[in-house]
Amino acid sequence: MPFIRVSELFGNYLIVVDKAAAVLLALGYLALLLCIPYLANKQQPTPNWKQEEK
Repeated sequence: MPFIRVSELFGNYLIVVDKAAAVLLALGYLALLLCIPYLANKQQPTPNWKQEEK
């Protein structure tokens, strides 16, 4: 195995981490956009649901 300078290895590692963080951030943002309407609908119970409970 050829010797690799630590700075090069660390630089490549940072690039990989940066890409992974960007992907996770994008996925989290999309998940948030999809979850907001679902949570908003879930927090407002429909009137007929209250009537059925009585």
